[in-house]
Amino acid sequence: CKIVAEPKWGLYYHFNYTTFPKGTKIQTFKMDLSVKENRALDKANKIFTTDIGNNPLQLKDIKKDVVNWTIPVGKSKTLNITGKRALTSLKVRIPKNDNYNDLLRQLTLSINWDDEKSPSVWSPLGDFFGTAPGINEYKSLVMGMVKIRGQRSEVRGQKTEGRGQRTENGGQKTEDRGKVSGVRGQDSPPFLKGVRGISTNKEQYSSESTNSSLHHSITPYSFEFYSYWYMPFEKNAKITIKNESDKPQKISLIVESAPIKTSFDNLGYFHAKWHRDLKTYKDRPIDWKILEAEGKGRFVGFALHVWDAKGGWWGEGDEKFFVDGEKFPSTIGTGSEDYFGYGWCTPALFFAPFHSQTLNQNNRGHISNNRWHIGDNIPFQKSFDAYIEKYHENARSTFYAGVAYWYLSKSGADNIKITPLKDRLGYYTNIKNFKEKNALEGESLSIKSISNGKTGTQDLVVPGNVWSDDSQLWWANAGVGDFIEFEIDSSENVTKKLSAQFTRANDYAIIQLYFNGAKIGNEMDCYYPSVIAPGKIRLGKVKLKKGKNILKIKITGANPKALKKYIVGIDYIKFE
Repeated sequence: CKIVAEPKWGLYYHFNYTTFPKGTKIQTFKMDLSVKENRALDKANKIFTTDIGNNPLQLKDIKKDVVNWTIPVGKSKTLNITGKRALTSLKVRIPKNDNYNDLLRQLTLSINWDDEKSPSVWSPLGDFFGTAPGINEYKSLVMGMVKIRGQRSEVRGQKTEGRGQRTENGGQKTEDRGKVSGVRGQDSPPFLKGVRGISTNKEQYSSESTNSSLHHSITPYSFEFYSYWYMPFEKNAKITIKNESDKPQKISLIVESAPIKTSFDNLGYFHAKWHRDLKTYKDRPIDWKILEAEGKGRFVGFALHVWDAKGGWWGEGDEKFFVDGEKFPSTIGTGSEDYFGYGWCTPALFFAPFHSQTLNQNNRGHISNNRWHIGDNIPFQKSFDAYIEKYHENARSTFYAGVAYWYLSKSGADNIKITPLKDRLGYYTNIKNFKEKNALEGESLSIKSISNGKTGTQDLVVPGNVWSDDSQLWWANAGVGDFIEFEIDSSENVTKKLSAQFTRANDYAIIQLYFNGAKIGNEMDCYYPSVIAPGKIRLGKVKLKKGKNILKIKITGANPKALKKYIVGIDYIKFE
């Protein structure tokens, strides 16, 4: 295989490839597709676009188990499914709550396969479905959170069919998926009520097959979390939800499973574990551990929740995957955002079949990303160690929490322990922005005229520095002799002291200030080897006239050590 890049194609690259054992027969890709291949491509395209959010795996003899639970404080409820089967769909619905961020960490999901003592799946309920904290509506191939609307109904005399349809009413699908904010205070619809079946201890239970002639629609109006990972087991699966909140919680669980008709020898158990800070190696302190697995299996995904209280770019670290004890990772990336399928630190949300950014508070606060390794799953025969570099320490109030997803053989070892509630909550707090009292923020100043260049608001969070409201007015693409003028309103004729904060950096200019045509002080050199907020500078007294006043900033040169980009950064000005 040879990859050729044309001149000026770009700056960065990341190629993924898979190696096979010697003698493995591989079909060579050709651009001229056959009719059969084109049909397969059309089918895949439909799954990845219009059908996204529906179960891509359509099997026969599906059995559906539905439970409505009220889980007391500190207690658990378990659904036990027996037989040689595989879970093909797992969905959860929850009632209205005024603090989803905490609730979805207080509720936990665990799954034990074939009477194992420790669960192979354990995670806070919300995090398991690929996003945190709270409800952040998104759809991907195997995970998602969606809003659904429908009415309780019974459809007699017809099959329950369709690709994971949410609700049916007379055979018609009814859905409503609006945008959800995903942070505190968000509202939700009432809890789903009323599923016909066997009622035990005031709980509702129903088990039915897709070949049943009686279908119960169970979605009056709710948020639904879905998982379509294929999860096989030989004897039984125990799905448990635990309530560690301070109130009883109502939960609906909808599980579909299919029989396994092949040998279990070539199958692995599905694992998913949430954790915050696993033990790292002293000689590799920046390598934040995603997973260490022993045995034979496949790595299939990772969901990362970042809490970055100070803001700024959090994700310069590369992913590193070590397969079967290799000394140098066979997968090593080019940056955290590149691993999750985007670039240049963008806070924009996106949702795709294999990767998503489901939440980003402008790179300050909560950030949530996921990546599913489906076509590029990573097989291992003996062990698998996965890391992502984390350059900011916890002391900076930059915290990582994540869920690793993988398949593992019966004899494999999963050593990730359950995280107690005290470590799942409370480590992120409200963000408090500093604002200079009675100041005019640079990014809010009214520009009267500009001779050259462009302006914009730039978010600035650098450890050890303080910018008012964490941002500045950024003036770039100008040169020596260029100027910018601002209008300053005054309600009276008055003399006041003028002060300001101007950012300093290695490509910033030397400037001169004028007020109503009069020069203010001496030239100001804004060069510094790194980006800093130098603090308030007292510029002297100025006379404000009633009405409009003009503050002018002129570029007069640059420090000999500076990169000659002649940038100017205005944090605030202040009249006292």
